[in-house]
Amino acid sequence: MPPTDPILFLTRPRAASERFQQMCEARVGRALPVIIAPVIRIEHLADPVDLSGYEAVVFTSSNAVASAGQGRGRLAYCVGAVTAEVARTAGFDARSADGNADDLVALIRREAPRGRLLHLRGEHSQGDVAGRLTAAGFPTDERVVYRQTPQPIPQTVWADVPDGAELLLPVFSPFSAKALSATLPKGAYDITVIAISHAAAEHAPGPARALHVARRPDGAAMADEVAALYGPRAAC
Repeated sequence: MPPTDPILFLTRPRAASERFQQMCEARVGRALPVIIAPVIRIEHLADPVDLSGYEAVVFTSSNAVASAGQGRGRLAYCVGAVTAEVARTAGFDARSADGNADDLVALIRREAPRGRLLHLRGEHSQGDVAGRLTAAGFPTDERVVYRQTPQPIPQTVWADVPDGAELLLPVFSPFSAKALSATLPKGAYDITVIAISHAAAEHAPGPARALHVARRPDGAAMADEVAALYGPRAAC
């Protein structure tokens, strides 16, 4: 009898978790046991922002795209492929840095836009994108358009997870790693953490049996790590 697959325990907001689940299952080639239990609630703080006067908008998360309204072909610089896809769906001419804040700043500096930029971001954001771009000669305003609020995982979720169950826990930021650590029962499960960066890994919940850091700080590399962990079981 083949070993039982571990549970892929996804704690991003539901839409993002469902997209990541699809990426992982496409790589593994089968449905996976998944629990979605967001540890962060996204609260949008503003109606669509007036983008007039800006050559381009900068997105470091897909959560900010809803606050930008309809793109109508306006240029958008995006931190990664998923954010770029969401921006294209909203009508932006989206270009992906395929990485992190450093890669995004580097992309914008290479392309050297002439007009003013607007960075739409969450309350908790890393990389000082607007400040670095402005210092490099690309004037960039920023506006906080959503708030990330930690929330506990309901006890009803844990009721469906047997004691000692094997969990794969992807963590996508230091903030979400801290939120997960605050709500995860200590010592109750056999945990493997997959972190998007070393910074996220520093705040990952523990104790963990194993800790993996993605080769690149993006969703595709995270899905590759997950698929690699499920792959050997597929051959059993």
